[in-house]
This record gives sequence, structure tokens and C-alpha cells, in this order.
Amino acid sequence: MILIAAQVSCVLVGMAPAVSFSLNQRLESLVTNSPFGPVGQSTTEAAIPIEFRGWCAEGNREYFSIYEVAKKKSTWIELGVQEEGLYIIEYHADDESVSLRYAGRRFRLRLKKALIGIPALEVESNDSRIQQNVGLGGGDHPELLENRSEP
Repeated sequence: MILIAAQVSCVLVGMAPAVSFSLNQRLESLVTNSPFGPVGQSTTEAAIPIEFRGWCAEGNREYFSIYEVAKKKSTWIELGVQEEGLYIIEYHADDESVSLRYAGRRFRLRLKKALIGIPALEVESNDSRIQQNVGLGGGDHPELLENRSEP
């Protein structure tokens, strides 16, 4: 019995580096793609304290809207001018991103795209009472209350 246990132990020990490597890969995958975050957003993106929300040009000056997530505050910062701890280094038109310094760290942020929800679906009904009510914009319609029981 002891000999068999020793052989099994050797097999498990021999597999430990492979199992450990595979486990590390899976854990790394969970760190970068959390199942608890929004779909399509990695946790590394979620940990960035600022977002690039927009840009505009006025004459020969360019301004960038930077949103501070914790403060829930947006600020327009001019390219090459330090303001409120933010410094816009460069704008990359090819991928709509901006390089900037914030809180002693350098970031390259892509323009945040607005998420547009699914529009409401039209409701179809063969019930003429519902069709009439939808077209009238509300109000009292006793015919819609005919099945209501009185107290």
C-alpha cells in the first residue's frame, strides 16, 4: 500500500508545475476579464480612474474632455496645458486616443463610445380598446375599465 501511495505522490508532484501553470493562466484570464464587470470591458480598463469623453478644436487650439470617475467630474483640458492635475501630451487621430499624465502616471485612453440601448418594441394588439387608447394619449376611458370589479 505504501509503495502505491508513493507512486501516486510522485505523479502528482510531477504534474504540479503544469497544473500550477494552467491555474495561473486561468487566474490571469479572470483578472483581465472579470465575470462581474460589464460585458466587453476588462478589469484593467475599469481600474483606470479617468475616461476620455470628447474633443473639440477652436481655432488652432484643441481641447479634450477628461472625466474623473471617482469625482464624477468632467474637465476640458487644452493640449499641452497642465490643469487640475491633468496634462494632455498628445492626440492620436488614427485611433481616437489621447496620451496624458494624471496623478503621476501616464495613460493612453481611447475615446469612450456611448452605449445605446435597444429601442422599445412596438406592441401589437387585436384588441380595439387598446388600439384606441394608444392613439388617444391617455385620459378616462370607461370602456377600458369594464372588466374591473367594484368594491
